[in-house]
Amino acid sequence: MDSGFAVAHYGIGAGVRAKSTWHDEAIAEFQRAIELSGHSGGLRLHLAYVYAVSGRKEEAIKMVKSLEARQDQNPSADANVALVYVGLGDRDRR
Repeated sequence: MDSGFAVAHYGIGAGVRAKSTWHDEAIAEFQRAIELSGHSGGLRLHLAYVYAVSGRKEEAIKMVKSLEARQDQNPSADANVALVYVGLGDRDRR
């Protein structure tokens, strides 16, 4: 694996995210993917989701609010923003 390939780190993060006890590893992989990608907003939303489901709700809320403030630049991020709110247990948020 190319250690500088952001998508590979995203894939690892997504895979370990599925294991509920591996949140710290998923967070580390998403952080690395974000760094390598030049701070992709889409990847930051996935990190926010892991923060949400791992109990790090303040960090998740801070990230999602920051990204929502810039949604006009990337309206396709709506589904990922919704995913973070689902992770926070707020299924009615739009």
